[in-house]
Amino acid sequence: MFTEDLSLFFSTQDFATAVTLDGTTVNGILSQQSVEVNFVQTIAPTFVYRKADKPTVAIDSILVNDAVTYKVKGIESDITQTVSTLILEKQ
Repeated sequence: MFTEDLSLFFSTQDFATAVTLDGTTVNGILSQQSVEVNFVQTIAPTFVYRKADKPTVAIDSILVNDAVTYKVKGIESDITQTVSTLILEKQ
């Protein structure tokens, strides 16, 4: 089992941003990444976070950062199942 302390990567004093994900405050890294959507490569907003901070996220969940609202359109977990990447769509 992977037991590395990832809190340093998701600290709002360093790299992370605090957002609201389905009513829960979650720290993570909000950025733009190259993603594949329907077999097409594009640039989309993404949010990377510790899965332990919000274990259950579904497609069409709502993420709010400041006054900007996004919908979750894709969910990818790393091989260790400790970090998830949400592919977002700006609303």
